[in-house]
Amino acid sequence: LPDGSASRYAPRLPGKPICSHQIDSYLSGTALAQAARKKSTPKPRPKRKPKQKAKPVTIIPEKAPYVILRDINIRSRPETKSKRIGRFKKGSLIQSTGRAKGSGWIAVRTDKGKNGFIYFKMAAPLIDGSLKSNIAGRLAAAGLPACGYVIEFEGKSRIENELQRTADYNVPFECTRQGKPLNFTATMFLTELPYKESGPAVYQINVDLRDMPLEDEDVLTVIVLYDKDKKQVAFDTVNDKSFASGTKIAPKKTPSHGAALKAALAIAYAAWGKAAWDQLSRED
Repeated sequence: LPDGSASRYAPRLPGKPICSHQIDSYLSGTALAQAARKKSTPKPRPKRKPKQKAKPVTIIPEKAPYVILRDINIRSRPETKSKRIGRFKKGSLIQSTGRAKGSGWIAVRTDKGKNGFIYFKMAAPLIDGSLKSNIAGRLAAAGLPACGYVIEFEGKSRIENELQRTADYNVPFECTRQGKPLNFTATMFLTELPYKESGPAVYQINVDLRDMPLEDEDVLTVIVLYDKDKKQVAFDTVNDKSFASGTKIAPKKTPSHGAALKAALAIAYAAWGKAAWDQLSRED
């Protein structure tokens, strides 16, 4: 070019003048090459944070049966975001291997023998209400008939369309009231799952007197609650207050489920009012 600017950007071809369109083409090619080099230059990858080591899990040994309340995942650690290693179906009966200390997680084994964890609210602790032999006892209190009884295990029942199951008992009584013999039979059941399935280990015991002339039904029921962890039985309610004594009944300590059954009968005995005893005397 007359001003010599072409010489700064491109070499001259020997024996030939350089035209302006050749310079534009050369410059465009140079720009594309520079852009390509920029694109092809890899960006440095961000440094990955080192993985934190998983905290050790302390297991408190426990061997106890549980019933699964709904379909749940088994986790590799006592954390909801940990890896899923298996699954339990609703209604499955499982055996725990321990408890993760300081958490609500139950240690279990999968069907393939792997160690894992499930959250405690997804499983209900199961107790065995069966008796190896009958349990006999005696009851006496001021103003009440003196009675002897025998708790006889009858078998187990399932509540239709529910996970709950019960252990059932017959309880023949032989009493003396106002110098006369008074014999009758009560029935009793113990829920083998907590009465609030996802709640604490509190089980319900019902003591029933049948053929009672109540307003809406013919069964007088005393309901007692058995707290397995506290090893205690406490009065809850009577279904018809007109047949209740109204006596304040203190909780009773119970080291075993057999002792809980005896304590439940003692509570029912104290809760039955004069109207209940009068009706039992008429029936005898």
